[in-house]
Amino acid sequence: MINSLLSKAQNTKHFISFSPMGSDSIEQTNQELISSGNPPLPSDFCDFLSLCDGIYYDGLELFGTKEHPRPTKEYIFTNITKANKPFSEYSFFSQKLIIGSMSENFIIYDSKNKLFAITDRINLCSQIEFSSFEELLSYLLRHCEIGL
Repeated sequence: MINSLLSKAQNTKHFISFSPMGSDSIEQTNQELISSGNPPLPSDFCDFLSLCDGIYYDGLELFGTKEHPRPTKEYIFTNITKANKPFSEYSFFSQKLIIGSMSENFIIYDSKNKLFAITDRINLCSQIEFSSFEELLSYLLRHCEIGL
């Protein structure tokens, strides 16, 4: 299902997805996250990374395993390891992983509760939670008004 959501979204003007990553890159990123005190990548997010190494559309970012420079835009699409680094010291993030962002929100995976959530960047309160990455991705793409 993640594959069909991405296939439809990739036909949308200005939707950017990066080349998929192999299992070695995904595992290396997983080890980097764990060694930095972060939880491991959830398996369904790993499935997403095997289809594309992150997406960007109209302010929505889902991070991948490596940075993707955008020289013409003077922007670097960050990777999941760097996105989590500044937050690894805070107790709130001890069992959480930031997997993306949109406008004034973080998109996180809560490994303790096995939930994906969209949280406010300021007060870190969950605005909406999902039991799977597929549900989250479907919601995000609908929220961005991609014709799904």
